[in-house]
Amino acid sequence: MSYLINTWFNSHGKTLDNSEKVKGILTFICECINNPLVDDFTTKTFTNYRNKRMLDEFFRIEKRKQCH
Repeated sequence: MSYLINTWFNSHGKTLDNSEKVKGILTFICECINNPLVDDFTTKTFTNYRNKRMLDEFFRIEKRKQCH
């Protein structure tokens, strides 16, 4: 999945005003879900990530970026 994020960034994302922030968020998510193959990324994968974020298992605040 990190390959897809980098491909997106290099072909389109870097043209956005907030490109580094968006790439950072996508990279953080990718790290928290263990960088799955794109074919293995499902709505369930994202829902599990989101639920853990809501339970404060993952922190995306700049000073507290961490995945458990």
